[in-house]
Amino acid sequence: MAKLVYDIVENGIEPKPIKGIPGWDLFARVRQGSHTGVTYKLGVKVDVPKGYIGFLIPKASIKNTSLTAKNSMSIINGVTDELSFSFSHDPIGGMYNVGDAVCQLVLMPVEMDAVIEKDGQTKKKWRK
Repeated sequence: MAKLVYDIVENGIEPKPIKGIPGWDLFARVRQGSHTGVTYKLGVKVDVPKGYIGFLIPKASIKNTSLTAKNSMSIINGVTDELSFSFSHDPIGGMYNVGDAVCQLVLMPVEMDAVIEKDGQTKKKWRK
């Protein structure tokens, strides 16, 4: 299983491992936004290990809110600033609160291959 290297920012909550998968729950440190959109700062900076790529995915509990992920999944590689996740939201319904698990970070192994394009130039391409 991949090891997650991270730094917790002030008032951040430590990522919680998810049993059975190389993933961690991430928690809302700050909620920012308006009546139609909200961004949660997640309180951690991560260093995705070489040979892996991270996927930031909304939690299944999103169905209990009026939130819709602005993008269904974010891809993370390398060292990051504080992670965040953005949602559209209907002002009539519920949202996550500060301290709630908002999304999951899942790490998957990947490799880089050299690929030759038709014009003869070498390009790099991800493959699993």
